[in-house]
Amino acid sequence: MHAFLLEFGISVPRGAAVISRLSTILEDNSLPLYLSQLLLKLQQHYHYLVEQIKDLESQLKRKLDEDEVGQRLLSIPCVGTLTASTISTEIGDGKQYASSRDFAAATGLVPRQYSTGGRTTLLGISKRGNKKIRTLLVQCARVFIQKLEHQSGKLADWVRDLLCRKSNFVVTCALANKLARIAWAPNGTTANLCSITAEIHRFKELLIWFCEY
Repeated sequence: MHAFLLEFGISVPRGAAVISRLSTILEDNSLPLYLSQLLLKLQQHYHYLVEQIKDLESQLKRKLDEDEVGQRLLSIPCVGTLTASTISTEIGDGKQYASSRDFAAATGLVPRQYSTGGRTTLLGISKRGNKKIRTLLVQCARVFIQKLEHQSGKLADWVRDLLCRKSNFVVTCALANKLARIAWAPNGTTANLCSITAEIHRFKELLIWFCEY
């Protein structure tokens, strides 16, 4: 959509806000009728995708209301419906992991190690394992840090202390690791949320494509 407008010398920012006011942009600029109709159809399809995501998220929330593990995950700071359902689906009762550190390692949120001559050096996070969960937990950590001034408790104090000594990126990864450890638990049951979660991811990928192009 942005590329079409740029071909006619109309440069607009990327994002959902611009798509929402597309009608105003078309009124202010003289464009071929066929192109205007095409862009309006794309806008309608975008709004359709937004409604589909809202509907699927409502279904997901109803499923989580019946899921003990999902309800516990939703109590974690800045963990939302999509993150809770994804983790609940992936780890189930969590018994496949011997400890919370094992789960954090399975998501690639632990440091890589380089050992030689009896000396161990810690490097950046491994980024191995479940990329989807890692990405969601990192996003949760970023939201937590962005809203840190409104946060309270031991976790918030720990993050504030860490920010005084480390960079924002390092603190984000460390917090994502801690959220993964909090999320792990060897008990509870899980509902079958795979299909709904996959649909939401698919629709969100389409929305990202719309906002970028």
